[in-house]
Amino acid sequence: MEKDLSLWKFNLRRNIDFSNGDEIDLKSVVSSLKRSIYLQKIRGSKNPLTEYLSGVSNWNRLGDDLMGISINTDSNALVLKFDRPIDNLLSYLSFGIFGIVHQSNFDMQTGEWKNSEKVVYSGAYEVLEQENQRGFVVLGLREATFSKLLGSDIKPFKKIVVNWRDENLPIDFIDNERSGIFSEKNLRFVQRGPKNGIEYVEVIGFKHNPFLKKIENRKILRDTLFTFLKEEMRPDLGKKSFIPNEQCNDDYSSTSTGDLSKLTTLNVFFSERPGTLRDDLRKLLPKFGDKHNIKIGNKSEDSNFNKNDFFTKATSVNKYDLVEGVDLVAKTTEISVEKGSEDVRFMFLSKEGIMLPDLSGAISRALKNKIFDICLINQSIWEDAIVWPIGYFKTGYYFNEKNK
Repeated sequence: MEKDLSLWKFNLRRNIDFSNGDEIDLKSVVSSLKRSIYLQKIRGSKNPLTEYLSGVSNWNRLGDDLMGISINTDSNALVLKFDRPIDNLLSYLSFGIFGIVHQSNFDMQTGEWKNSEKVVYSGAYEVLEQENQRGFVVLGLREATFSKLLGSDIKPFKKIVVNWRDENLPIDFIDNERSGIFSEKNLRFVQRGPKNGIEYVEVIGFKHNPFLKKIENRKILRDTLFTFLKEEMRPDLGKKSFIPNEQCNDDYSSTSTGDLSKLTTLNVFFSERPGTLRDDLRKLLPKFGDKHNIKIGNKSEDSNFNKNDFFTKATSVNKYDLVEGVDLVAKTTEISVEKGSEDVRFMFLSKEGIMLPDLSGAISRALKNKIFDICLINQSIWEDAIVWPIGYFKTGYYFNEKNK
């Protein structure tokens, strides 16, 4: 790479194959990278590759050449040229959307996936069995490819079963969780890096629920809920800052309350992922409703509610317009303390992120600057009263010590 970080060069290993035997060459890498950039650009995602890669602003067709991407066949290298220095490119390229994809997997005009059940793989493992209803997938090792990628000295697992629903199945490894959740399974917890998890509630119904349309009502409901959580659970719950930062005021100590008599019903959606503060919220919210004469509807367990439709709409650009019937969503995300600014940009500017709301546009404008004040971002989130930070936690992984 150049010293100013505007030119990056990646040397491609030779003789690495896709699962169908085709070589992972420069042509396939360029095709896959262009697809990733194209899909993000048409969805409005903001990141270095969609904003600062040379020529990307005028690049609108997947089949056209992209000025900022070139190859050097002599050294078997991919070269990326940017209009400004990019010091965090490797962090962005680590996202799953930039994984190398075989051309047969996607439409060359639109970039969209063709068939998720007939996939040519580029990694060391391939799917042997998949059961979406039961919630698991079985991965088998492509031994020759693994040796080329990581060397013959490493002993890989021959088969990996990934399970996301049935906690009663044998578990050897659980990634991306917080301490204490699975201690009863005799798994050891290891904290992974300086990360904070954030538990929060998002008011997704501020456009269709008359009570939640008014910002003063959202603040009353938030403050009343925070007071309730502090009394019923822990005094440290309820945070003024969404993004943890030593220089910002994280503690919410106000006990202000207001009139909730006009709020008769709240429909709440919880994700299927167990073991976090959301489980406690699921149990406590009905008690909160009884205290304030509010009927709490659990959309997560409503047989008439289309969860797939919800997830599809909740990841769209207009999620607040489209997702009706849901007022609050209990969520979890993570943010890196060391590189917090980049995670914040991803949360607000990327359509692949969690897409936090920015009603006035002031946050998005501030994040386009190289340096911005996280405390002001936190203050804006707090004043909008659409995202309510409940608490923070450390993340890591669990593993079965018998299978080290």
